[in-house]
Amino acid sequence: HRKRFEDSTCETRFEGQATLPLLSNTETIEVGTSCTARLDKVIDYKSNLYAFGLYFNAASGLIDKYEIRCWIYDADGANTWALKSVVMTEATSSGSVGSVVVHGTYLFVFTKSDCYRTTNCATFTLTDTGLLSTACGASLSFGSTLLAAMGTVSVYKTTDDGANWALVVAVASAGAATGFASWVDEDGTARPWLGTQEGAYIIDLTNNVAEPQI
Repeated sequence: HRKRFEDSTCETRFEGQATLPLLSNTETIEVGTSCTARLDKVIDYKSNLYAFGLYFNAASGLIDKYEIRCWIYDADGANTWALKSVVMTEATSSGSVGSVVVHGTYLFVFTKSDCYRTTNCATFTLTDTGLLSTACGASLSFGSTLLAAMGTVSVYKTTDDGANWALVVAVASAGAATGFASWVDEDGTARPWLGTQEGAYIIDLTNNVAEPQI
């Protein structure tokens, strides 16, 4: 497999053909276009390692057989993965997890068109009021503010743990987001940087503008 760090949260994406024992004895998840599941993100949250991805549940009996699933890693026992919960169901195989990020006591999971939060990875709450319904390319916990780069590219923020989202700035002709980073300038001021396919920008949260840097 190949491993690529996509943004400042050190989320990991596995691509290509690989077999990962993410489920129990009778089930195996394989990563790849011809397989029944795909692993999108891995993150450390509250001293546990979690994986998120799309799974085809052929035995579900539901119309929406595709599920965004959460697995937990057992490092103390058999070094195996076990199903923790189902975040949401999908009608098609185009679902994915674009970003996961820890913000305060919450873990946020951005799917193809929605945002969910959790405090235990057992239950997830939809928290997308005011948020653009499209894929999230990157997210960043920046002090009391959570940032999300949606589509190509609109930067949104929430200051109430995802209860309400507001548009900060639409970055013209930026292509898709490739990552966020928090950078401290020489004067000691921390600023959020956004990387895109077309360049890098400082996101000015006071004036709601994106300042091109490259």
